[in-house]
Amino acid sequence: VRARIAPEVDVEDPVDWEQFRGTIHKMYHGTSLTAAREIEIKGFTPSSGGELGPGVYFVDEHNIDKAKRFAHDCFRRTRGKSSAMGDNEPALLECEVKVERHHKASEPDREGKWRSRGFDACCADKTAASTSSEWCVAEPRRIRVVKVHDLRGTPCPWGKFCPYTTKTKVANSPWGGVCPCASLKPAPPPPPPVCLQAGCGKPTWNGRPNEYCSRQCRAKALAPDPPAPTTNWEAAWSTKHDRWYYQDRVAGESSWSKPSGVTWELPSAPPDGLKGQSGDTLPPGWESQWDMKHKRVYYFNRQSMERTWTRPKSSS
Repeated sequence: VRARIAPEVDVEDPVDWEQFRGTIHKMYHGTSLTAAREIEIKGFTPSSGGELGPGVYFVDEHNIDKAKRFAHDCFRRTRGKSSAMGDNEPALLECEVKVERHHKASEPDREGKWRSRGFDACCADKTAASTSSEWCVAEPRRIRVVKVHDLRGTPCPWGKFCPYTTKTKVANSPWGGVCPCASLKPAPPPPPPVCLQAGCGKPTWNGRPNEYCSRQCRAKALAPDPPAPTTNWEAAWSTKHDRWYYQDRVAGESSWSKPSGVTWELPSAPPDGLKGQSGDTLPPGWESQWDMKHKRVYYFNRQSMERTWTRPKSSS
C-alpha cells in the first residue's frame, strides 16, 4: 500500500481511463488524508520498489482492513523521516482499477519482471513482508479514484490490539498517545470544485477541479466573444447654439445627450479655429464638425456634401 504523490503535472483526462480495456476491480490504498487529497487530484506515481516490483500497491475488498491499518500507522511509521506527516490523519482511497491481464505471483518479484511480459498488474496471496494478499498495478492511468474516506472517528482497524495503547507484535508498541481512528473527529469534507464558467457556481460534472458542470456551460465559456458594437456617432459643433452635440450622418440623426453605445464624451472646450478668427460666421450651408480620429475641426456643406479642413470664407 505504498505510493508517492505525483509531481506538478497535468491531471490525467478521465477519458484515458475509459479507453482502457479490462475488468474493473475495486481496490483500496491506505495513506494520510493530505496525501489522499493530492492523489485524488494529481493521480498516483508508482513506488520505485516493493515485493512485486515498481508500481502502485493495493489490496482488494477482502483485505480492506490491511489498507486501513497501513493508513492508521502512517504517522508513527514516518516520524523522524523526510516523509514525516504534520498531522495524524489516516485515510483510505477507494479506487477502480481496470485490469486486462494480471500475473499471479507465487514468489517475490522485486524487479517486476511481469511488466515486460505484458501484464497490467501482479497479485500475490502473501509476500515476505505480509501474510495477506496485495496487488501491484503497473500503469497509474488504469486507476480511477472513486472516493477518499477519512478514517478519523471510525473504529480502529486493529481493534483491541491498537499499537498506540497495547503491547503487540508491532515494533515499539505501545506507542502511547491517542489512536487517530478512535478519538479524533473526521475533518469536514472539502468543498466540491465548481464550474469554470464565471458566475455559475455549480459543482463540476465529475467532481474534479478545472471542469464544467455541463456541456452548456462549457459551450458558453469557449464561445468567441461577440463583436464589439459599431457606431457612426461623432462629435459636431453647433455654431448656432455654441455647443457640441452628437451626430450620426449615416442614419441622419443628432442628439444633445450621449446615445446608447457611445463610450466617449464630448469635448469640454470649443474646437480650435472657431473662435477668435475674423469672420466667425460661416458662409450659408456650411457648418463645423469635429473629427474624432484626427482630433481637429473640419467643415461640411450639407447642400454640396463638400468637406474641407480649411475654414470657408464668406464672399464679400
